Amino acid sequence: MILPWRWREVYCAYTMRDKELVFETLEKAGIRYDYSVTGSTDPGRAREGFSGLSFQHAAELRVFVRPGDHEQALYLVRRALREAGEGE
Repeated sequence: MILPWRWREVYCAYTMRDKELVFETLEKAGIRYDYSVTGSTDPGRAREGFSGLSFQHAAELRVFVRPGDHEQALYLVRRALREAGEGE
């Protein structure tokens, strides 16, 4: 279970490429992470409908790390995404 005082969000991904890059980066650094997925199968999202929502963004993955690892994880993830050409 992801509790706000035990985990901090590092990244929100919409594509499998981003997901794999973030997971790989955190695993190489030895940083423990957890994640949650919401999407078209989520009852809350289904009730809202998909009007104006691109199918690329139909599933949302949020990646969390422990508060002590947050700054290092954020730096590593941003650097990896920038090097992959997907920087913010």
